Amino acid sequence: MADPLSIAASIAGVATAGFAIAKGLYRISDGIGSSGIEVRAYGDEIAAFAKVLSQLRTEVLNPTWASPEVQSLVDDAVHLCDRILEPVKAMLKTLSPLLERFNESKSKLGQFGLRVQWIFSYKEKLLFYRSALNSQHRLLQTLLDLIILQATKDRSPQNIWYVER
Repeated sequence: MADPLSIAASIAGVATAGFAIAKGLYRISDGIGSSGIEVRAYGDEIAAFAKVLSQLRTEVLNPTWASPEVQSLVDDAVHLCDRILEPVKAMLKTLSPLLERFNESKSKLGQFGLRVQWIFSYKEKLLFYRSALNSQHRLLQTLLDLIILQATKDRSPQNIWYVER
């Protein structure tokens, strides 16, 4: 089992990658016209995911944040998220030169070519990784809620009343 500091470091790395991917998607969305609205929505989802990770990292740094089982589950989920984000980063690296070429040549044909390449080459892949990331997002959000609930329960006074009739 990983210690909280290494889990927090992993979370920070994945969150940083998420924010970088969101920024790259925003840049691409600005360059591909009407198809860009959809890409921007994907960027928004990944940015929201990265924010959940940032909040989770804050909770992980709390000294009594979770049981060893929950720590292991969070660590596994974060590593899976990293593996999901790697191909998305690779797609962005491939699309970046195309976007630079498009920005240099403002012709409608260039914009059309980038849209066609987006639709046929990358959209399906991004939708697959989006679905996988959304599953992890739900899992991590649930874990975060449980961790916060447990921490709140531990800090609040416990009053148990027994009433006889």
